[in-house]
Amino acid sequence: MAPPHHQNNRNNRDYRNRSRSPSRTSRAQTGGSQNEDVTAAQQTVDQAMERQRQAQRGVAEAMKWQREVQREVDEALERQRQVRREAVEALERQREVQREVYRLEHRANGQNRSHRRPSVASNRNTSSSHRAERPTGITKPQQSSSAGQGVTMNLVHEAERRDFVTTRHGPGGVSVVNKSLSTGEQKRSYHFPPYLTGSMEGATHDMDELKAVGEHVQRVNGCDGVSFHVEPRIKDAKRFLDNADVVTRVTSSSGRTKGQVEALGEPSRVTEISRQPGSECAFCESKTHTLRHCLDASGHREISGCILCNKNNHFVDKCRQFRDMSLKQQVEPLVFERANMPRIKVSEDFPEWYELLEEGIASGDIDANAPMKGFPWSGSFCSDLGWEDHGDKVKALQQEFDESGFDMSILPVDPNAASLSAVRDYYSERPQAFIASVLR
Repeated sequence: MAPPHHQNNRNNRDYRNRSRSPSRTSRAQTGGSQNEDVTAAQQTVDQAMERQRQAQRGVAEAMKWQREVQREVDEALERQRQVRREAVEALERQREVQREVYRLEHRANGQNRSHRRPSVASNRNTSSSHRAERPTGITKPQQSSSAGQGVTMNLVHEAERRDFVTTRHGPGGVSVVNKSLSTGEQKRSYHFPPYLTGSMEGATHDMDELKAVGEHVQRVNGCDGVSFHVEPRIKDAKRFLDNADVVTRVTSSSGRTKGQVEALGEPSRVTEISRQPGSECAFCESKTHTLRHCLDASGHREISGCILCNKNNHFVDKCRQFRDMSLKQQVEPLVFERANMPRIKVSEDFPEWYELLEEGIASGDIDANAPMKGFPWSGSFCSDLGWEDHGDKVKALQQEFDESGFDMSILPVDPNAASLSAVRDYYSERPQAFIASVLR
């Protein structure tokens, strides 16, 4: 048996060991739970990072899809631009074909007229024989002489050749008048430019001139007959002065040559339809002017109808008179005679007035550097003017224009048509704007 103090020591060790065991167990348990927490936290972090990587992959795929969509949009825009370019090119080719067709038609018409037209020599011989057959009232004819190139005069004591200037109203001509020392003028001979084909219009007090016009139209057009419309002309001193022929030179067979003769009123070789009594505008039904001088487009952008026939049942470019004209002659009624006035509507297959003008310039028929009387109003200017003051302004302007004898200088000028350069600037973008509006 162990001594008592040994026994006490053993008991104390057992007690201490027993008291330490729970602490050790507690510490072991605590360490295990911390490891579990760390592991769980690490798993959470790993899961979050995986979700982040997945999100990044989703963003990369979305950006890739966006780039593909952008490429498709760019390709679609490029195809649209290509379609627009092709449309503009097709429109330009169509206009070029139309211009070529009209050039060929003008050339063919010119050749047909030249084939039908008798030679100058035969015309001269025929005219001479006709003059010889007609009674002239000259009892003692003298030897024939020439008072100017290409004009033969059968003279008594004296004769005069009178040259008339070509104006915007019509071509000039030559009038040969036999003079007598006692009885004054006895007989006139009328000569018109050979290029004056198609129809003629005017007013006269001399029935011989009316006959000469009919013979000229029949001769240059190679036709068997002519149609005519004759109206009485009311005597009007003011209109007579406004339309007096402009004599630029008078040459006497006696050698005396008179210089320039002062013009009376507005230069005009022919009296326009608008000045003839009984005429009525085919567009607005006014009796003070015809379609040729109509300003009231009723708020529209242009006036429809034929200014040559004064009718509204066909476009002017479909008129036979117009189609018989040369390119230069066609520019006159559609461009210069519409200066500061509404434009005339043409059919879809015919060039607009500014395109026709460019054709004339390109062909050399019209000098772009020469003074031009003016150009038609643009569509917007015409429409705005027509609606101003509920239409009263254009009506007052029409009345003033009619009473002035159709003086274009009193009409308002469209800034977009104030000059050739302004016209080109304004209308240069029209085809592109038209195509863009169609594609929108």
